[in-house]
Amino acid sequence: MDEVKKLFNLDQWYGVTLFIGILCIVAPFFKDIVFVNQKHIVGLGIGLIILSIAYIKANRYMNRIENGHIIQWRQTIHDTFTKILVLIGVALTTLFLGLIIYSLI
Repeated sequence: MDEVKKLFNLDQWYGVTLFIGILCIVAPFFKDIVFVNQKHIVGLGIGLIILSIAYIKANRYMNRIENGHIIQWRQTIHDTFTKILVLIGVALTTLFLGLIIYSLI
């Protein structure tokens, strides 16, 4: 299981959403989904992938030297491009998830 987590980068939430987004895009090609519109599932997958890519791009390593030692940590720093990607990803995910829920009601 650890190899799968390392392969798909499932140690962070955006790695999991990337994996779910890929599954949402690929699922209609392998199985005919009857109770939900397949376009909505693909749209949800695209939104999740865009959101994940924005957070992967914004994830940076920071370094600082203290007392002769190098301290390194990960920090999420968004620039204008990643903020736009996050807004587009959240909008698409919310829209298509709402359409899926609306079609199930």
